Amino acid sequence: MVITDDEHRIRVALELNALHATGAFGDLLEGAQIGSETPIYDLHGTKLYERIPLTGESLAGYADVAVDPAMGAVLLAFDLEHKWDEASLVKQARRALSRHLAPGSRDPDHARFIAFSYPKLAVQLLAGDEELALLELGSWRTVPPERERAPNEMPSFFERWSYLDNHPYPEQLSVKRQTFEARVREIEAIPGRHRLALDRITRAEFANLANLGRGGDEGGGGSVRSGGRGTGDG
Repeated sequence: MVITDDEHRIRVALELNALHATGAFGDLLEGAQIGSETPIYDLHGTKLYERIPLTGESLAGYADVAVDPAMGAVLLAFDLEHKWDEASLVKQARRALSRHLAPGSRDPDHARFIAFSYPKLAVQLLAGDEELALLELGSWRTVPPERERAPNEMPSFFERWSYLDNHPYPEQLSVKRQTFEARVREIEAIPGRHRLALDRITRAEFANLANLGRGGDEGGGGSVRSGGRGTGDG
């Protein structure tokens, strides 16, 4: 399934507004700003999902929204209590890296966030295409190199494994893809979805759209699906 960036942004806004429409969090999400996304990559380089900051008068949180259909849902998780600050985390990772590098080592020129043992996250610091370190988010421990595991061997709690290539239950991925694609079709059937503001969550604007998340007749009777609250370490 190939989805344009515009359609992805619409999915993000619709799912977050649908979450707000449930009323489970009162007015906490009303008027919240949908920030710029942080891409989260699989160990072998495929973008799995985006972590999107949510900010409001009494809110500093984030939501995880799938990019790869193998994630299974569109809205994967949300955390309305912990701020997500990509720049600050990269700065902390660079500072931690400086304690491990030998004198004269190359300095990192870019960083990216890796789901090295989903849902655990790490910051990968690179110089060109060379990985200098993969540091677990928050603890800043060095994640060991990827190892070969025996057939049917489950990965340990703290090791590299690819969600897409080394999933412990690979047969589930096809089911997850079907679930994701079904949800996307529901969203694409919603009349007026292109009129929804993509940078904020507002009850009034969302109320003008089809009844996403409430089992209405329009829009395929979509329902809100969430992975529940995330945690600050992914």
